[in-house]
Amino acid sequence: MLCSYGDSMKKLNSVLFAATFLLQSLTPAYANEEVFESLHDEWPEAFNKIDKLTNDGKSYLMMVASLPTPAIDIGTAESFRRTLIYVSANGGGEGVLGHVMFAWKCVTPKGVKQGMSGMTGENESQIEKMVDSGWGFNAMLSTFKDGYLQTPEMIQEEKFDDDEEGKNTFFTVGMEVSQEECMSFRQHLKDFVTHPNKPMTRFGAYGVDPAEFTGGGCIDTALTLFAKANIFPAVKEFKRYLKVNEKFLGKGKELPPHTLLPNDRALWENKPKVSFEQFIFATTWEPGPNDKSFILPTEDPELLLAFLKSIAGQMLSPESSSAAITHREFHSIQPDPSGETPFGINRRFSWSRYYKNASNEPEYQRMYNMAKQWLAQRKYNSATEIKVLNRGGGVLLKKQ
Repeated sequence: MLCSYGDSMKKLNSVLFAATFLLQSLTPAYANEEVFESLHDEWPEAFNKIDKLTNDGKSYLMMVASLPTPAIDIGTAESFRRTLIYVSANGGGEGVLGHVMFAWKCVTPKGVKQGMSGMTGENESQIEKMVDSGWGFNAMLSTFKDGYLQTPEMIQEEKFDDDEEGKNTFFTVGMEVSQEECMSFRQHLKDFVTHPNKPMTRFGAYGVDPAEFTGGGCIDTALTLFAKANIFPAVKEFKRYLKVNEKFLGKGKELPPHTLLPNDRALWENKPKVSFEQFIFATTWEPGPNDKSFILPTEDPELLLAFLKSIAGQMLSPESSSAAITHREFHSIQPDPSGETPFGINRRFSWSRYYKNASNEPEYQRMYNMAKQWLAQRKYNSATEIKVLNRGGGVLLKKQ
């Protein structure tokens, strides 16, 4: 789960707020009207400069991507495995998990409605516990019942107040929208929050769909809201479909709290345990010619980031730092008898570095073309470079 917080979410107020969501699953839907209103507040202090730029009586939406560091390459099942090992061995507690947030400032007949949120969950490191106990890929296919939507105050605390070393880097695209588009966005968000299925309490990436009110992750929830308001392309444009060897679907001894296994029992029933070493240090996750396989659908945060960067790159001056960020750096592993031994096991690896951009990755080129088409449709004629705390990059688009 690339946009979960794990152990970083143990602050008391966050836990209490999440507990409130879980308790409200037993109350009528109207109780969640209060939850919806709690998402409305001034943007976190780090967005003050952007806030001032949008105080012009118009409506705005904003997509904020907190960049995962080190980056994980989900281009193939094998690149996923190799970069994930690097992140686990070298990022570990010092790395930054990716996250996607969304913000709105809507001019309505009742005044300006402003807020920011993001979908999160898996607050007790359930995926890590499941991998350790033998569930293999079923850890990534499970849904977690501790999901919730962050308030602006939570975002301020978790992404800024707790980030004393300044590790979080953001790429932000803000855009002027019509009053009708902005109100449509808020209405779809309200529908998600107040739906009787309580989708905001179901955090996951497989078998859930924000558009169907069955749950969601941070990326697909944000993209669904933008797509339903006819702002961004459909969620499917940012998906990868990884073909994975079925032998890595395991069944562990026990489940962590707030965990739901996939509805398809064939994915886990009567499966053998897959140890941590078998799972992570397999020769490859990809199936051989005679192996059974399954498809792992997942939103790729790097595709979304490539789309956002392509928007900025095509609207800003080439000299701007936001337009100059045209590639992503990844680190991979390969067996090496003279290399390091991560995790204290008797296997040695060395690390290598590589880059991806539109010139060597067809999907990144597709994102560039999609951004070009999107800009042609939206007809923005004013672009201002924006940065959150002068880290990362971004662009604010306006119509004059």
